[in-house]
Amino acid sequence: MVISFQELAFSDILLKIKIEREADPFNMLATSSTMAILAVFDAIMVLIMTQEGYKRNQFAVIHPGGAVGERLHGKK
Repeated sequence: MVISFQELAFSDILLKIKIEREADPFNMLATSSTMAILAVFDAIMVLIMTQEGYKRNQFAVIHPGGAVGERLHGKK
């Protein structure tokens, strides 16, 4: 993916996540790259939540239902 200079002008940080190759034999399916991006951004979100003191009740506001909501609201 090529990022233009105009797109970079709106960013304070550029985080380049690179993998050697995808997991499939043809090196075409975005499996390894997707997992790498998910892992990095999950780690960033945990860091932000920790630094900001994000609380369980705040998380529950945006997850009112479903399996996550039930666990957060103590319904199971």
